[in-house]
Amino acid sequence: MKILLIDGCQADRKIIIKHINHAELNNETIEIHESSNLTEAFNKIGNNNYDTIILDIGLPESDGIETIKIVIEHLKSIKKDIPIIILTAFEDYDMGKKAFKLGIKDYLIKGETETKEIRRAIAFATYSNNLPIRKKTAT
Repeated sequence: MKILLIDGCQADRKIIIKHINHAELNNETIEIHESSNLTEAFNKIGNNNYDTIILDIGLPESDGIETIKIVIEHLKSIKKDIPIIILTAFEDYDMGKKAFKLGIKDYLIKGETETKEIRRAIAFATYSNNLPIRKKTAT
């Protein structure tokens, strides 16, 4: 499993990486790439196939719901469908509702997120991507 973690704070990235590494995601090998900003992240997205993105919505070049919109638009422009889990320092449920309407898969709060929440979020975010594709049969 390949994960892109986008967070402007190196200390926060280390904490999330620690939780991911302890998550035991079906005994899969986990490869985590880090980005501290959107420019670097977009370069990595263009050159890699990620199973999920964990996105801090408070980045140097954008903040809040706009960050999510920018990432979703970028993914659409390069025709990649990567599930997004957002990470925030604030417990803002109105913003969370807006984020879900945009299509994010989960909403995690820094400082309250433990290994089990990371495991659940990644498992559910990537679940539909791992389902076998069924061909429609004529009736």
